[in-house]
Amino acid sequence: MSVTFGSGTTVTSYFWTELKPCLFTKNLLGLMQYVEDASTYSVFAFDTSALALVCTIWRGAVPDAVLATYSQAQNDADRADFEANYKASANAALIPRSVDGRLNSLPNLFLANSMLYIPGAGDDSKLGTGNGTLFQSQSDDAAPTDHAVEFDFNDVVYLAGGQFAYVGATMGDTADYVAFAPPTATTPTPGTGNAETVGGVMIVPAVGGGVTVDMAKAVPVPNAKGLGFWDWNASSDGIGPGAITPNATRTGWYDLYVIEILLSRFVASVPMIGTNQVSLTVPAIVPARLLPQWRHRVTVHNSGGNHLLSVVWSLIMARSKTT
Repeated sequence: MSVTFGSGTTVTSYFWTELKPCLFTKNLLGLMQYVEDASTYSVFAFDTSALALVCTIWRGAVPDAVLATYSQAQNDADRADFEANYKASANAALIPRSVDGRLNSLPNLFLANSMLYIPGAGDDSKLGTGNGTLFQSQSDDAAPTDHAVEFDFNDVVYLAGGQFAYVGATMGDTADYVAFAPPTATTPTPGTGNAETVGGVMIVPAVGGGVTVDMAKAVPVPNAKGLGFWDWNASSDGIGPGAITPNATRTGWYDLYVIEILLSRFVASVPMIGTNQVSLTVPAIVPARLLPQWRHRVTVHNSGGNHLLSVVWSLIMARSKTT
């Protein structure tokens, strides 16, 4: 078997370790296709009809001409990952169909393998989903004061919007909501570490480096140009933190930093006055994918004067597991 793409299609070739995070970023994993013959898997997906993303995984020996850039060991690891975690779910219909074959196209913001999730609290690493910090703030300050509520989620989540309600607000009261990457911790281990710190802020892979990074606790920060020093791969079921690995060719989609990095400001100084309920959900918005290593911070600004300000909020999300 073989795969051929039309003359109007741009074909971008990757290795599996590059293709998989790219498909995840583009929300294309559920549309992944493949064909196989005696020697290879040809894996591909379309980002619109004009762009095809492809890779080859060899079922046996990697050709000599390829070995300079793609080792047999890496290929074998990629083949095992593809066969164990992705092959069975690939080659699904690009557009869902009913049992009699008719096209069944329904508007849906979220991935096919995710479920709607409306939390009023974050997660807890030990107590589980929905058992973390409650989404609420109450204050009656004499002087202007910021009250921050931080929370996170144990798995990848997709944020589409939310709503908040407040009671007792006066002119000058505001609310902010940001997502940020906490610092990645390093331990000094001169000559035996797995990384180095560059410029005092960035962490790069280095065998026998000056510091050690616990990969299970590292916090990946997106590199928009695909020139990162690290790869982050989600788990096959979307549950848990996924895995962070060095990218030897500096073509990764993530970096690590020893400082906090602001990732997105979803709500910026929204004013509050009186008593009200506000929806922050926009129809047909593309949901934001948020990694479990990232944290969220809602800051309620009480303008002072000893008035009692009460604020609660909830979010509209999707995730693979809701319990």
